[in-house]
Amino acid sequence: MKKMLKYSFAVLLGLCIASLSACSDDYKYEPAPSDTGGNAYLVAPKSDTVKFTEDQAQKLIVRVARANSAGTQTIALSSDNKLFNAPTDVKFAAGEKAKDVEVTFNMPAGKSEKVNIAVASKDAFIYGLPEITYNIIRYKTHKVTVALGMFGKQPKLIVRSYSTNYVLLADAENGYDYDIKFTIDEKGVVTVPAQPAWEHSKYGKVWVCGNEKDDAKVTADGVNGSGIAGTYDESTKMATLKLIHAVPNVGAFGTKTDYILFP
Repeated sequence: MKKMLKYSFAVLLGLCIASLSACSDDYKYEPAPSDTGGNAYLVAPKSDTVKFTEDQAQKLIVRVARANSAGTQTIALSSDNKLFNAPTDVKFAAGEKAKDVEVTFNMPAGKSEKVNIAVASKDAFIYGLPEITYNIIRYKTHKVTVALGMFGKQPKLIVRSYSTNYVLLADAENGYDYDIKFTIDEKGVVTVPAQPAWEHSKYGKVWVCGNEKDDAKVTADGVNGSGIAGTYDESTKMATLKLIHAVPNVGAFGTKTDYILFP
């Protein structure tokens, strides 16, 4: 019986090997494609936020590099946003490894735009970064008059904005020691999230937070609250900000009202 089993197993094994050999003879293996791609790639993170003020030139600087810098080469870039002009004729001299390329754009102040800048597929090096996503912010500048309830001052300061986002710039001599960020939504509601605002000679960093609803609470590490501070009146160009001034883990100086008059 054992001899018969061994014989049967040997026959089956032989048939399997023969079958596999036949399959191998019928199938023709194709070599893997030999495609090394292009030669250029971008040098930067995959995404980046770049901010411009109203007086800055509308030029985005993109770093382009080559894997092989031996010869001369012309490389094309592309943009998926019509406001951004990506050059299609970036020229490299022999031996030139990398260069900064200007991508000009034309967008209104006070806006933000998203754009993908990419190396053309024919020029892209497959082991490099072919595309970068940029979030571009172009601030609008407002020369405002501010009445500061905490300090009893009425200085002329600078606010920068884009979309519904605003920043009252720091001015240690005439205003706050830190930038104050706030928003004005489409209904005119002004919100000031909790943030450091100024330095007290004894207590150190003082925080502010919108407190029109009287819901701001001092905590061990800051202030908690809705941040709703007041309203913006389009007819008078006046923003009203009711702010609690507080020292974390200590207490508050109370709620004071600031007024920002836009031009």
